Amino acid sequence: MYKYILFDLDGTLLNTFPGVSNALRFTFEHYGMPVPDETEMRKYLGPPLGDSFRDFAGFDEEEIPRAIKKFREYYLEKGVYEYEFFEELKPTFDRLRKMGCTLAVATSKLEPAAISMLTHAGIIDEFDFICGAKSDGARTTKTEVLLHVIEHFGITDKSEVLLIGDRNHDVIGARNIGVDCCGVLCGFGSREEFLESGAKYIVPFVSDIFTIL
Repeated sequence: MYKYILFDLDGTLLNTFPGVSNALRFTFEHYGMPVPDETEMRKYLGPPLGDSFRDFAGFDEEEIPRAIKKFREYYLEKGVYEYEFFEELKPTFDRLRKMGCTLAVATSKLEPAAISMLTHAGIIDEFDFICGAKSDGARTTKTEVLLHVIEHFGITDKSEVLLIGDRNHDVIGARNIGVDCCGVLCGFGSREEFLESGAKYIVPFVSDIFTIL
């Protein structure tokens, strides 16, 4: 049914909360602001970073680029290596390959950071294409990232595409371009947000996707 399996990164392929939370702490301490608790910080994983700084921290449009720069000062040097890899994914990749699927990463994270993380985790070669956000702002939303993946592969039948993600932003981005999305509960989202945003499928772990393939 699906020939192209696209993976979000944060919370789907890697538990990136340690690195993100440390970079957020670094940023808020720079501004002399209270450091959010873990529950509040988890809201930052999924949406584009600028949106999170606006919606959750109250930064205005003028300050957002400077806050992002400060976040990346820590994250690109240290945070990209502070993560947990979901070990059950390696046999999942192998099984998908045997089924003839093309695998790609579609993330709102900066593309160089995504490549560094996947390389460090030893799974960079599992994917035919890796697409992330651009630092110049040309490609930031999940919708824009997904459109670029579709264009890269020359996909004309979007019913052949399945995105796997852990937040409602993944579902909304997929819906915006007309592809199906499977929400996984092992990341930073919830069953409620998947139901509200209209995920076609919901599974506990990425390795459970074979129940729908």
